[in-house]
Amino acid sequence: MNNNNRSNIMKLNAGCGNDIKEGWINLDFNFHEGVDVIHNLNEVPYPFQDNTFDCIVMNMVFEELDKWEEIILELYRISKPNAVWSIIVPYYHCRTAFNPYHKMFFHLDTFSVFSDVNRVHTSRMKPILYKITKRELVPNNLIAQLIPKKYRNYIGMIFGEMYKQIIFEMKIIKNK
Repeated sequence: MNNNNRSNIMKLNAGCGNDIKEGWINLDFNFHEGVDVIHNLNEVPYPFQDNTFDCIVMNMVFEELDKWEEIILELYRISKPNAVWSIIVPYYHCRTAFNPYHKMFFHLDTFSVFSDVNRVHTSRMKPILYKITKRELVPNNLIAQLIPKKYRNYIGMIFGEMYKQIIFEMKIIKNK
């Protein structure tokens, strides 16, 4: 990819808080230094055109949102074909998941309902919105880091507090 194409890549840091990313559109519901767009992510539509973004990041935001199905459809609307989402959420079996502001719990399969691996979809959803390319538990301690990734979900279900977050990455599937 040449430098001209890189400058055309549109990236959204949705619900950025104080995590301001240079070269990104930083969106938050509160104004503070570095925020480019002020918008409540619970209110759709978002202030962007269809097929705007190549990359969307939501770091520890999704769990505080109300209308998860509408939000996924809205993120899909503003994503270009082959866009990549990175969504980081608290792992359901961790104490931090029980924050009173959190409205949803997350497991490794939570986002599968809208993905290419699920054969059953709700009537409002398109059959396939994205392909999940990464589902990774973030260890909470050294012992958890030593457990091979393929066993982490099972160990995490038995022994809480081993993992604190899940990193999901999805590649958007839509016609150009």
